[in-house]
Amino acid sequence: MELKIINLRDLDSRENQDIVEIINDVMRQKYQHSANKAVQHIIRTYKRQESEINKLRTELQKLKKESEQSQKEQSETIKELLSAIEGFNKFLTVANKMKSRK
Repeated sequence: MELKIINLRDLDSRENQDIVEIINDVMRQKYQHSANKAVQHIIRTYKRQESEINKLRTELQKLKKESEQSQKEQSETIKELLSAIEGFNKFLTVANKMKSRK
């Protein structure tokens, strides 16, 4: 493994204020004012979190497909039930007419 030196430049600029806040938060919470350790932690955490996010995305897509399939099946069942109710109502109408003729 070849070690590369990284310089973080322009951290005092407005556009990088969020980066500075993240580094400061990590330093306060974990590494007692060590920016180097904070940056290492951020990079390692990013890699783990990216992996977790990808797993969650995959699981979300799977659940979304299952939900869509379930909704489709429920919709079909509702249509069948409505059709059966309509048929039963027609039957009752005919039965009532036959009963009234007697």
